[in-house]
Order: sequence, then C-alpha cells, then structure tokens
Amino acid sequence: MRLRHRLRNAAGLAVAAQLLRCQLHLFVLPALSTKYSAIQACHGQNASLNRMARAELEAVGRHVHCARGRFYFDAVGTDGRHVVQALSEVRHVRSIRRIAVSVEVRPPDRSNPADPPTFSAGQLAEAMDSFGHWDDVEGDLRALNISVRSCCVVSRQFQQLARLLTADVAHELHRELALCLQRRFGWHPCGRGRSADLALHLHVEGSTLRVEVPLLRQQKAKLGGGFPHQGMHHVEAWAIARSLDVQPGETVLDPMCGKGTILAEAAVWWPRAIYVGCDADALQLEHCRRNFEWLEQSVVLHQANTTQPGGTPLRDASVDKVVVAPPWDRQFGISGSLVAFYQQMLQEIFRVVRPGGRVVVFASRRVLPKLLEALNRSYASQGAVKAGASWRITAQRSFALTRATTGVILVLRFTPECSEASRFLSWEGRGAPEGGRELYEHWRQLRAQGFPRLEVALPGLAKVDSSAKTAPALRLLVALIFCAGVVLGLRSRV
Repeated sequence: MRLRHRLRNAAGLAVAAQLLRCQLHLFVLPALSTKYSAIQACHGQNASLNRMARAELEAVGRHVHCARGRFYFDAVGTDGRHVVQALSEVRHVRSIRRIAVSVEVRPPDRSNPADPPTFSAGQLAEAMDSFGHWDDVEGDLRALNISVRSCCVVSRQFQQLARLLTADVAHELHRELALCLQRRFGWHPCGRGRSADLALHLHVEGSTLRVEVPLLRQQKAKLGGGFPHQGMHHVEAWAIARSLDVQPGETVLDPMCGKGTILAEAAVWWPRAIYVGCDADALQLEHCRRNFEWLEQSVVLHQANTTQPGGTPLRDASVDKVVVAPPWDRQFGISGSLVAFYQQMLQEIFRVVRPGGRVVVFASRRVLPKLLEALNRSYASQGAVKAGASWRITAQRSFALTRATTGVILVLRFTPECSEASRFLSWEGRGAPEGGRELYEHWRQLRAQGFPRLEVALPGLAKVDSSAKTAPALRLLVALIFCAGVVLGLRSRV
C-alpha cells in the first residue's frame, strides 16, 4: 500500500511539473534570432565607424540588420574555427557576442483573474536554458581556446528587465541562469563583485530576452575615450597628436599637460615613445598619472611652472616633439597679459626642443591673434633667427570645436623657408573637408583605419596584483615560524 501510494504521488508530481512547463511555455516562446550580435562603436547609424563596420560584417556574414546600437547577423561557414577567424577580422565594433538564447516573453495580465499566475525566476531560467543553442556556444569557445571554470550573468538594463518580468523575477533571474549553466557545463557561478572567467549578458529588446556570450572585443583605448579623467574629446586629441608625427624612441613633451588627454591619446597609437608632462597643478598631474595607469603606459611627470625662465626641468635641446594646449583665459584664468604668458611659454618650448623637432599648439580663434603676437615677440627676444632659419608656422588648421568655438591647430617647424602656412594638415590626405561635421567624421575615419583586429574577450579575467599573491604566502610563512618557535620553546622547557 505504501509503495502504491508513493508511486501515485510521484506520478502526480510529474504530471503537475509537465502542466507547469506547458503553462510556462505559453508565456516564453523561442524568438526568431540571428546567431551573433555586434555592439556598435559609436552612436548614429550613419556614423563613419558604423558604416565601416556594416561593410565588414556583410563580408563575413549575412542577414545583417541594425537595431538600437547593435548589428545582428549570421556568420558564413559551418566550421567553428573558420567562423571565429573570419569574425576576428572585423575591427570597427566594440564587441561580438554569440546569442545563446533568444525568447519572446509575454508576462501574464495580473488585472485579469482568468490569466494564470506569473512564473518564478527558476522556472523562467529552466525554460530559457532548454531553448538555448549551447552546443554552438561551446564550439565557439573551444575554437577561441577559451577555458571557462566560472561564470556570472550580468545586465545593464535592470529597469527594462523589471518592467518585463517584475522586479522579484529580475533580481533572481541572473543567479538562476548561472545555476543552470553550472548544471549544464559545470561552470561555478560567481556572485556580484567577484571575478568570473566568463560574463554572460542578459539583454532586453522590447519583449525579446537574449542571453549573449562575449567572444571578441576591440581594445577600449583604441575605440576612444574611457579615461578615468576625461578631458578633450578623443578625436580632436588624436588629430593634434597625429600632427606631431611621433616616431619610436622620440621624447614628447607637453609643458601644460593638465589631465594628459593629448599625451595619453598619443601613447595609445604611438606607444614606443617617451612621454613627459609638466603642470603647475598637482591634482591635474595626478589625473594624468591615473590616465596613463589605465592605459598601462609609462609617463614622466613634473610639477613645474613652465612659463618661467628655466622653469621646465629639462636640458636645452633635449626634446624631439612638443605639444601644448595653453589656457585660453576662460576655464583657467590668466593673471596679467595673455600675450606675455604665451611669450614666456614659447620661449621655454624653443629652449628645450631641438631645432629639427616639431611643435604643435592648439588654440582657439579668439586667442589666435595674441598667440601670433607672442610668437613674433619670442623671435625677437630670443634671437631665434639663426643662419636664416627660425620657428615658422607650416600648417594652420581651423575646425569647429563646438558651435560657438573654432579650434586652431598650429604646426611649427624650424626652417629657413618663409612660405604661406597650409590650411590643411599633411596627414589628412586629398579631399579632406573644409570643416564642419564632415571634417570630424573624416578624422574619425582616418583614426579608425589603425584599429587592430578584435581580440578574445575574457572580461572576467582580472589582473592579479603580485603583492596580493605574496601577502597570503608571507602570512603563512610567519605563522609557521611562530609555531616552530613555540614548539622549540616548549621542548627547551622540558
């Protein structure tokens, strides 16, 4: 009797579970989906980077379409290694992800008593897990030689997720999905704040819920911005730094570096140079140091007033290139004459840069007359003309910095020639726009031509500090020495 009763209960539970699964599938249905998604590099479908990215994706995939800052597409080919190798050739996107799960979710209408009750996070996670293309995901990870031991599920769209599923289900869904992956692959789930080998992304788009697995990504510094202490926009900073024509082994100085945005942008693209920054403000120098730490690049910093005679802590003719964006007497006020300030700055620059070097100055059209007057005065006061040669402006490029401000890039070379300065920069190439938004997009496109291939995305593999490794071992060693001392002391007493 007892055995029959147990069998009857087990059969009832199985039927109830099947009914619940069928009920849940009324609200969670497989969605038509492409296999991959690519995160766009910038806003705007018509931006030059997005146009370049779409052309690349159409060369390696099919069914390419855009939606809310993303490209969705299917990769061409059946062999996993061939597919990921083709995808790695793409350069102008932030990242490429494998879409593991794509479902349509229709929450029940709680105002309608006839509508069945809502589902739990565990039930939803199991339904999504059953719809997933996990064999394909595992094949892509294997093709990229990615070994996963731990994972977590993250989402940057909690409000949208909560509106779709309710807040309680949204809170628990991340953990339940990670537990499903543990049962399927043996990946250990990691909680918030812990480092996981692989972070899966939960993405909401309307009523569609997707689980995406990061495969490839572009270097953050190449994409632009992202510095801990952002200053000038990365496209303008790149154009100024590009005008220096930095070569490997050269010393590049910014005597008024501030947060070091221009120097940092130069270090992103020409890392084999020596970068030196000076500023009178210690806080600005600290911001510059942190920006270079984020880049994992080295920089030599000096707190100095480089408008005083000998104020730059460098020898005469010891610098190959100089870039400077002096104050415009707006955000950073200047006490006294602006012409005198610029003159003293230029005299120090001409002292430390070698005659065969190059100086690039970034100013606004409003202060340009005073800067040119200071340049003429510095010639006379320093006796800059030597054997018919002097520091002359070889290029003067104007562009719209903002709607109300026109920026000017001045390129100075030590040359005997006295020809008219070019209105274009030598690296811009033929057909460069005169200005406006077209010029900005032209510069962005030229910058993007140097993007490297996508690299394997392992966002959870955080760098381990060597001191963090040695600290536990040191504590263990101290404890062992202490225990040995106690044992020897007890033996000596005996």
